[in-house]
Amino acid sequence: MRASPQATPTTTGPIILLGAGDAAMAALWRLAATGAQIRWYADRPDVAAEIALASGLGGGLELRFDDPRDAPLDGATAVVAARGDALDLAIAERARAIAVPVEVIGRPDVSTFSTSDRRPVTPMRRFFARAA
Repeated sequence: MRASPQATPTTTGPIILLGAGDAAMAALWRLAATGAQIRWYADRPDVAAEIALASGLGGGLELRFDDPRDAPLDGATAVVAARGDALDLAIAERARAIAVPVEVIGRPDVSTFSTSDRRPVTPMRRFFARAA
């Protein structure tokens, strides 16, 4: 099943985001722009600028540096795995096992929904969308 981020409910629990590379940042901007509650498992500590920008877009952001393999997935609205490694697939398998929608960025064959509208949501695009 494929769905847009607007079709994925964001009010029952956080969206779990894994990774801190380009794909994860694009997903972070898109999710924050929808007002989603995000629990972000960043895989590097130098994400201060990303936190400031994403926080300004709305929603809520909880930053975690602990091991995402131990992340509680029950109660999550969805999982977006964007690390680009085997951990993405392991978390996706856990999520699917408890019926939590999952997107593994770049792997539609193991994803149950997609956050991508093929255009990255950047802080500037969000600003101009509000001004229009």
